[in-house]
Amino acid sequence: MKAIIFLILLAPPLSTQRNNFEGPLINAKCDGVTDNHDVIQSALNANQPVLIPAGICLTSTLTWIGQNISGVGKGRTILRGLPGKDVLATPDSAKNLLYGAHISDMTIQVDGTVNAASSTVGGNNTFPNRIFGTGGGTTPLKQPPAPGSLVFDPAIPGDCGGTIFAGSKIVTVPCSLFDQLPPADYVGMAVTIEGAGPNGGPLETNAVKMIDGKRIQLANAAFKTATAVVTTIANPFPPPWHCGNAAIAIPATNGAAATTTMNGWVFENLMIQQINRNVGNYVCGIFIQVPPNNIRFENIDVESTWGGIIEALPSINASRLFAWTPDTNIYTNMNIKFTILPLVWVNGAHRTVVGLNIYGGNVPYSRGIFQFCVDLGGGCYPTASFIQYYNECWTPNTGELARFTGIDVFVGGNLGQCNGNSYVNLQLTQSTIDAQIGVKLKNPNLDNYSPHLKGLLPPMR
Repeated sequence: MKAIIFLILLAPPLSTQRNNFEGPLINAKCDGVTDNHDVIQSALNANQPVLIPAGICLTSTLTWIGQNISGVGKGRTILRGLPGKDVLATPDSAKNLLYGAHISDMTIQVDGTVNAASSTVGGNNTFPNRIFGTGGGTTPLKQPPAPGSLVFDPAIPGDCGGTIFAGSKIVTVPCSLFDQLPPADYVGMAVTIEGAGPNGGPLETNAVKMIDGKRIQLANAAFKTATAVVTTIANPFPPPWHCGNAAIAIPATNGAAATTTMNGWVFENLMIQQINRNVGNYVCGIFIQVPPNNIRFENIDVESTWGGIIEALPSINASRLFAWTPDTNIYTNMNIKFTILPLVWVNGAHRTVVGLNIYGGNVPYSRGIFQFCVDLGGGCYPTASFIQYYNECWTPNTGELARFTGIDVFVGGNLGQCNGNSYVNLQLTQSTIDAQIGVKLKNPNLDNYSPHLKGLLPPMR
């Protein structure tokens, strides 16, 4: 009788499993308490692929110039930073970033306990030069964002009108979530409250400070009691915008020193989260201050940060750069959730978006995507193609939520944002747009588009 042999293949134990990298798991103590900086940094310094085990791997800031890093799975390996510190950061002095960096299969948590941004926005000035939404440093853009005001109307479901009592300097808006924006950004905002001024007219005043999520203190007291009335608050955050600490920071704040770019980097299967969330601390997900070329972002989730994936010109000596022209970057299956400024691009030829979803959720002041054109002397030719783009918003919020410049091609897309005069309501198929999208587009009807767009868009459906 012939013997029958059954061969049973078992998965190797976790300590010897491989992901996409050679080499064993590093000997990190991922208990959520021990600082694993030295063991991880030692592996990075040896320029060997770093495979981080499961668990919560606490670390102080890791110096990273593009060495391969992986975990054993998104949600299984959690690389957690310290308060006010970056998790992974390239040094400002690094002139030669490695080609073809690959970081994947983990969750990166950035701690938002401390405001490490510029003292201009009330931070401790750890990162004074993380400035974006500008032409370099605080240099204004030639075509800056022009968002509209926040209009809280009692007709909006959720009791969105404001209430103030005669002699009081405090207005209450029940459906607002003012604490979703940094408190300092409210100072000086123009506020209009219908029926609360002299002779029952509008009260025109300014905000002094945010008291909590539903109340703002004003510079002037109401003349009359006004209950559930239209309350208009000027939009509080035009650029310059600031970042504090980040999950991943690729800074080069001095344009004269930025002699290299990111080339061929891959960000894959990552979850980036803010813990100890505080929108007033300006935490960013990925902050990029060198030109990114041939970059792949694939299966990325960024959640609960001030800035999502942010590009910024160097804040010092940006004019010394010949140009800023990121090329052929691809964004696939991107989910940016509950952020204020989800995605900001500077220039960039041939970007391709294959699935970008921006979720507002309980963050009513979340913006959409910005693609700015900044000519540093070498030309400015931003182009992008979108294959599936979705964006949520919040009903009372008005103003510009998405701005594109250059040539943007939508092969199927839906902003589907809120109704209102300043909203994009874009539902396209096989379309090319050679203009900025913003306050000029407001209804899904070609008759309402500005004249230079007519003929470029297909009929809305």
